[in-house]
Amino acid sequence: MMTAKYLGTGEAKAWPDHAKFAQTTMLASPSKGVKELGAVILTGTDQIGGREYTGDENKLLAKGQAIYRELCFSCHGYDGKGMAMEGQKPGTTLAPPLANSVTVRGHRDGIVRVLLNGMAGPVGGKTYDAQMVPMAMNDDEWIAAVSSYVRNAFGNKGAAIFAKDVARIRLEVKDVTAPWTHASLQAALPPIVPAAKDWKVSASDEAGLAGQGCDADGKTRWETKANQKAGMWYQVELPAARKIAGVRLDAAGRPSAFPKNFKVEGSVDGVKWFPLGTSHGLYALSEAYFGGKETKFVKVTLTDVTKNQPWAIQELQLIAQK
Repeated sequence: MMTAKYLGTGEAKAWPDHAKFAQTTMLASPSKGVKELGAVILTGTDQIGGREYTGDENKLLAKGQAIYRELCFSCHGYDGKGMAMEGQKPGTTLAPPLANSVTVRGHRDGIVRVLLNGMAGPVGGKTYDAQMVPMAMNDDEWIAAVSSYVRNAFGNKGAAIFAKDVARIRLEVKDVTAPWTHASLQAALPPIVPAAKDWKVSASDEAGLAGQGCDADGKTRWETKANQKAGMWYQVELPAARKIAGVRLDAAGRPSAFPKNFKVEGSVDGVKWFPLGTSHGLYALSEAYFGGKETKFVKVTLTDVTKNQPWAIQELQLIAQK
C-alpha cells in the first residue's frame, strides 16, 4: 500500500488507481493494522474537528470518525467518494459518495433518518449495488457521532448532531416501516427556503450591498469592510409571516469570515423581537436550528467574533417549519 501511495502521487502519477488498490486491500484484510495503515495513507493522520468546534463536539467527531473507519468505509470508502468496484468501469462505486451529498449537506435530520430507517432506490440518478440498511439498533449517541462526522468530513460542513436530536427523530420515525427513497426523504424534511426577490434585506454594515447575501447567486456575497464586532446584524423581511425553524449562513466565497457565535431573533412587526435560537459558526457554513415560530422578520446578530476577519454571507437560507 505504501508503494501505491508513492506511485499515485506527484506529477507522473504512475499509479492513478492507488487509492482504489489501497481501499480494496483494506476491505479484504482481516488485520486491524492493515486497516489503520490504509486509513493514514488515504486520509492522513489529522483528526477531524478543531478550534471552531466545542469540546463536546470534538469528542463526538472523534467517535464518529472511529465508527466510520471501522464500518462505513466498506461501502462509502475512506475518502467518502464510494468504494470502487473491481471489474467495473472507472467511477463505479458500491454505494453513493458522501462527499457533497445532498442528504448529508442538507437539513441535519436527513442523515439521521437514513441511518435509522435505511435508504433504497436511485441516488442522484444512479442505482447502487449496496443499499443503506437501517442502523436503528445502535444507541442515540452512536447515531449522533457518525452523523456529525460525515457532516463535517470529506469537504462537507454542517451543525453537529447530538443524542437528544437523534432521540427526537427516532420518535418521529417510529411508524416508518420501509427504507426512505431520495424523494420520500426530501418530502419528509422541513424545506430549506432559498432567497426570493420579494425578500427585503438590510444590515448594520454595508447596507447597500446587503441584497448580495440573499440573492440566490453563488458569485456574489455581502461582506463587511470592517472586522467583525459584537452587535453587527443582518436582517430579512419576508412578504408574509411564516413558521421558521432554522437559518443557514453560507460563506463559501470567503469561508474564514464566519461568525464565532450568533443569535437569531424573530419579529412580526419589526419592532418587538423574540429569541429564536443561538449557535456558533463553522468554517464556510453556519447553521442554527430551533423550534418553529411564526415570524415575518429574521435577524442574525453577532454575539462573539472571529478575530481579524470581516463577516461575510454568500447566501442566507431559511428553514421552514414542516
